[in-house]
Amino acid sequence: MSNTTETITARLREALSRRSAEDRARIEAKLEHAHHQVLQAVQGVPGSRGSEIAEFSRAHGLLQRGRDLLADVEDAIGGTPDPQGGIYRDGTYELLDVGWLEALLTWVENAGERAPFGTRPATIEIPNDIDVAVLGDWGTGDFGTPQAPSGSTLIRQYVSQTLRPAITIHLGDVYFTGTEDNERTKFLDIFPAGRTGSYTLNSNHEMYPGARGYFDVALASSTFGGQQGTSYFCLHNDDWALVGLDTAYYADYWDMYMAGTLRDPSGGSVQLDFLREVASSGRQIILLSHHNPVSLPGEPTALLAQVDEALAGTPSGAKPVIWYYGHLHNGAVYEDVVSPGGVTIRPRLSGHAAVPYTVATDLTKSKKVRWLERAYVSGHHGPVRNGFSTLDLSGSKLRERMLDQTGHVSWEESSVAKSS
Repeated sequence: MSNTTETITARLREALSRRSAEDRARIEAKLEHAHHQVLQAVQGVPGSRGSEIAEFSRAHGLLQRGRDLLADVEDAIGGTPDPQGGIYRDGTYELLDVGWLEALLTWVENAGERAPFGTRPATIEIPNDIDVAVLGDWGTGDFGTPQAPSGSTLIRQYVSQTLRPAITIHLGDVYFTGTEDNERTKFLDIFPAGRTGSYTLNSNHEMYPGARGYFDVALASSTFGGQQGTSYFCLHNDDWALVGLDTAYYADYWDMYMAGTLRDPSGGSVQLDFLREVASSGRQIILLSHHNPVSLPGEPTALLAQVDEALAGTPSGAKPVIWYYGHLHNGAVYEDVVSPGGVTIRPRLSGHAAVPYTVATDLTKSKKVRWLERAYVSGHHGPVRNGFSTLDLSGSKLRERMLDQTGHVSWEESSVAKSS
């Protein structure tokens, strides 16, 4: 093992030793399960599809002083993707990068403690004509080289120098682990701020250290001062309401905050109350969150059901709800989903602004996907171009676009706010 791997592994063993025997067994079982899921996937075992936490799948072998999963993967199919588009290789931010173990280490050390949750959501009036850039999972820092810049660098340069939008919104995830240092150096110091305002959402990676970096660094800065220290907000004009939600704060620690929720442990939700209040206005809603309302193949999640409860029967809920989210490192547009409460949801996956990924078979095989980013960085295979989204509001008119890291428009659609 390299010195870096040995150091992280030793720290992880020490962190585990400080947890209770019950917790330790639960964590080790999770890591063993992820390890074997990934190994089965790369070995082509029928019916296997890899792990939901594949980036932590090396940990089990390293902790057990056994054969490193990386060796098995490289011997078998080095560079082959999993069904979600992640790349099994040890390049920077690829699935087997040892750096992901820093996130695992922070999650183990933190044990579920959380920074205080702000409950003073900003409700800000914006012009009827305004342009917005939406970046998902962008917080990797500039990890490329001058000769081969990362997708995150190219996007930062294009947004800040060419687009110069009025508002820039980040859908969450600062890597590897959302610590105060990560939040500052990989995100805040280089974020392409909007001309008139910037907003950022909480995420699973920012929850690993209890969201202290998110609340105490990002939201405490002047860049995101408009949020009033609160992780949910509403930007509205005459026709539209852009509502940012924190789907990570109350997510399950033992699920590594992977599945989004808006409910606190008591079952209540100040955010759902806030969303219901916004929906009483009758404005057409554009939702923004880190976590996903549908799975990668397009099946509704529990998060979508929670939002459905808040919007069903409201004036805004009678109109299509456009939902931008990240968390899954892909760019895709789905067919409309009609919720049990009769709310029409239009899912827009925009989680591909930085982390290397490739074409996901979960998307190509789904009949619920209208469009996905397929343009490769180079040639006809390998990593796909990173990208981001823009929203151009002009009165009741909306133009949505997905752009790749070069600024090429990959997908575009226009619509008009539905009248009450």
